[in-house]
Amino acid sequence: MKAIFKYPGSKWSIAKWIIEFFPTHHSYLDPFFGSGAVLFNKPRSNIETVNDLDGNAVNLFEWIKKDPERLAREIYYTPYARQVYDKAFATVPVDSFEKAVNFYIRLNMGHGFRTNGEKVGWKNDVQGRERSYASQDWCNLPSKIMQAAERLRGVQIECLPAVDVIERFNHPKVLIYNDPPYVLGTRHGKQYRCELDDKGQNDLLDVLLAHKG
Repeated sequence: MKAIFKYPGSKWSIAKWIIEFFPTHHSYLDPFFGSGAVLFNKPRSNIETVNDLDGNAVNLFEWIKKDPERLAREIYYTPYARQVYDKAFATVPVDSFEKAVNFYIRLNMGHGFRTNGEKVGWKNDVQGRERSYASQDWCNLPSKIMQAAERLRGVQIECLPAVDVIERFNHPKVLIYNDPPYVLGTRHGKQYRCELDDKGQNDLLDVLLAHKG
């Protein structure tokens, strides 16, 4: 499956390669779900749980899961326009569905996207390419939403600190795909709404080393 939205640090291009290294397991846990690149490309496990501390991402996936037709229709009739992109950053929606649509617009209409809310600029094609990739990618999103909804059936979605979820799933038959934000000192600035400081990275390492899986 191809990417359903742009997300910093996503692994869509290497997801299948990552999955090749997965051992046999009964329960699958992704404590830093992000855009879900690995889950959407792996075979189903008996038990699957995904988690992200960013409520915007979780809210979007909840809408993809519970009413994909409504979300796909809204995106289908939303024009790929600079004004739409600018408005998404200028407004603060209250309704959970409008939050999902707003987040989806900001994810997919810009030159990359940082979930910390930083505006990176509307992406568009002028000339020199065989087609308008930016707008065509937007047109493909409704069908991707429906594919994602089917794959999310039966998947448990959490919105908790990763260490808490990992501790709850401390069992030998649990496979953890752990892909946290990189250490802040190794990159230029913050990209995520929910970052991990050095203490958080150390706490994560401790709980992973203590895990039975």
